Amino acid sequence: MGKKLLPLYYALGITILVSLALVYTGIFDGMELKMLDFRYYMRNSEEYQEAHSPQDIVIIAVDQKSLDNIGKWPWRRMYYSRLIDILRKEKARAIFFDFYLLHEDNNNPDDDQELVELVKEAGNVYFDFFFYNRLEEEVSEERSRKTEESLKALEKFSIPYDNKENLFSFYSDIAAPFPSLARAVKGAGHANIEPNKLDGVLRKAPLLMYYKGRLYPTIALQMYLDLTGKTLDDLSFDLGHWRGGNELFAGDLEIPVDYKSRMLINFLGESGSVLRLSYSDILEGRVQFDWENKIVMIGATAMGMMYEDIKMTPLGQMVGIEYHATVLDNLLNEDFIRRNSNLFDFLAIFGLALITAGALIFFSPLVSA
Repeated sequence: MGKKLLPLYYALGITILVSLALVYTGIFDGMELKMLDFRYYMRNSEEYQEAHSPQDIVIIAVDQKSLDNIGKWPWRRMYYSRLIDILRKEKARAIFFDFYLLHEDNNNPDDDQELVELVKEAGNVYFDFFFYNRLEEEVSEERSRKTEESLKALEKFSIPYDNKENLFSFYSDIAAPFPSLARAVKGAGHANIEPNKLDGVLRKAPLLMYYKGRLYPTIALQMYLDLTGKTLDDLSFDLGHWRGGNELFAGDLEIPVDYKSRMLINFLGESGSVLRLSYSDILEGRVQFDWENKIVMIGATAMGMMYEDIKMTPLGQMVGIEYHATVLDNLLNEDFIRRNSNLFDFLAIFGLALITAGALIFFSPLVSA
């Protein structure tokens, strides 16, 4: 009897080993992401979008109408100042510009001064920056000095980190707001994204990025901290575990992330799920809106702009400002997608293997007959 069962024990042992290998090598990760895409697709409807559309986040779009009415891009900084002044007087809760004002406007220095003063006065204005790897080109001493000034101002929006395990990617340069603007903002965060390397689809948001000995939060995480009365000191994390067990806490909020602090994005729907108003309509008073306590996120949506920022998501194309709004909404509402645990994955694969093996054993006599 024992000898007859011996092959069954061998088969069971092999099944367990194969199941563990499949879980810990991540072979089925791509399939899991495709299943997630399918879930997005199945729940995507007008009813779902209406029910989950943010009530406190509004996008102001630099759309084609705005370019036609105000002029070609880039605009003078006075148009930024005018919008800030309107939103400040209307008591907007936070104002975020998804534009990279890297250099002073030497042709209109008064515009820069007015912008910096209004940003300071409003006390709730955010800009973002991004990290990149510069090609081997010469950089002027003046530009290097200004970049270092901006970086020094932005360090208050970061935390020390040695990256000795090479957990995060290394970047050689930063595109940051010009120094006086960097010193004036309420907050700043990175705008880097990491689409899936296999299909180019954006599914995760890198909440933390490494640069020169410090970790910088994404702009959505920085805004979340400020809006909820938390600080960078409230961040704690345990990362680097490739197959699970990673933790990122913002105070008592546990944010589900992978080993590189990337959060699965819970998309609200297709592009247009967040209320969007035209920049020029706001400046010219054609739209009356109650801005009090609203989180206002300003970005480009017009095709062909130098800031054109199209992301491919499981639900189709989405502009960059919608990505930031979605991540912020996920954080504010604790509306997260959590991966199955490794134990669940193992049991699922092991169970499927047992069912398959059982079916083969059961039907093999019938086939031989």
